Amino acid sequence: MIKKGSLYHKSVNGESGFVLITGLIVLLLLTTLAISTFRITMIEEKIAGAFRNSNLSFQAAETAIRTAESFLENLTDDNTFSYSQEGFYSLVDEEPNGLFTIDWNDKNSIKIDNLEGITEPPRYMIKKLDELEAERALNITGYETSANIQTTVIFRITARSIGGNSTAQTIIRTHYAKSF
Repeated sequence: MIKKGSLYHKSVNGESGFVLITGLIVLLLLTTLAISTFRITMIEEKIAGAFRNSNLSFQAAETAIRTAESFLENLTDDNTFSYSQEGFYSLVDEEPNGLFTIDWNDKNSIKIDNLEGITEPPRYMIKKLDELEAERALNITGYETSANIQTTVIFRITARSIGGNSTAQTIIRTHYAKSF
């Protein structure tokens, strides 16, 4: 006989709480799955943000490169590079060392304004590398000599940009040739 209120109560049907234990285990598994899904979603959000930040930085540096190329294309002579000045470096002068660590400022680079969504405006510097006279100059058909060949000047353009926050920095370097 079973007493009411006793500590040890035996089920009438012979059940001993198996459904309750199974339900708790299933609930624990679902909770673990939900927490894991939440963590994965948070990590994916961080990855997407970092990718966006990196892409902003790259696109701003590309804009700086295109601006520098446009500047060079509009030059009528290379007198701008006779001596080094704010962002322009002559044949004999070197660009600053440590492009990732130097302070890119108005004394060593040229700033591009009016870009939105980035921490700092992108900057570029241009170094005159070489002058190819008529005997070595490039022309439309190759490396032949002709009376119409002009002096070709080769420049190195270096651009730097920071993305939406300071964790993404992009430096791009390219070469550009112009005949004068």
